[in-house]
Amino acid sequence: MMKDPLLDVKINFFISTAKEVTLFLTVYQTDRVMVPLLCDDLFQMLKSLMARVIKRDVLKEQGTTPVCLFVFSIWMLRTKQINAVLIELTLDLLGLN
Repeated sequence: MMKDPLLDVKINFFISTAKEVTLFLTVYQTDRVMVPLLCDDLFQMLKSLMARVIKRDVLKEQGTTPVCLFVFSIWMLRTKQINAVLIELTLDLLGLN
């Protein structure tokens, strides 16, 4: 059996992240029209998740705009609204490539 001194931390991180994502998914499992709220709720969830793994000063300096552009680009790619070349350009602009 592997002994990992950070196992408790890793498990608690996973549990807290799963709770946040589950709450988001539960809200949107309804027959009501929720699309107008999706963008703001998704943004808040991603911002919260990012704050767990990215240093505060980096988030302050960079802001959340690059992340929003990246998420929007991925969404457009998955919905076939944009081609992969534009995703590559976005990644280059964000310095993620």
